[in-house]
Amino acid sequence: MNFLSLLLVLFSIFFVWWMNFNMLCMPCLFLYVDFFVPLFFVVMIMVIGFLCVKLLLKEFVYKFLVDFFAKGWVYGLKNYKFFDLFLGGINSLGVTFFSFTGFWSNSYMKSLYFNSVVI
Repeated sequence: MNFLSLLLVLFSIFFVWWMNFNMLCMPCLFLYVDFFVPLFFVVMIMVIGFLCVKLLLKEFVYKFLVDFFAKGWVYGLKNYKFFDLFLGGINSLGVTFFSFTGFWSNSYMKSLYFNSVVI
């Protein structure tokens, strides 16, 4: 057996392996890459989007439910009760005698946001 016949056998084995790999394994690899790589990026974008939305909604829900609903209504009731008592006390002291009734009215005082300053 000479050297060229050995090379021919080796190249033939390599060629059969190469054909087998390219005809059977490589299309499966290309299908795998073509399908799962975009799917991986889509899944990653969905996971990142879900985390962002979850964190933002958590922040917005906290701000809205805790600061607006829970604290806002309590502060609003406290301010309203304060002005009800405050204006009742002023009117009972005779401020109406000076004809400042419109000036000291409840709606005018609330428009000046004195309730936020005092409380």
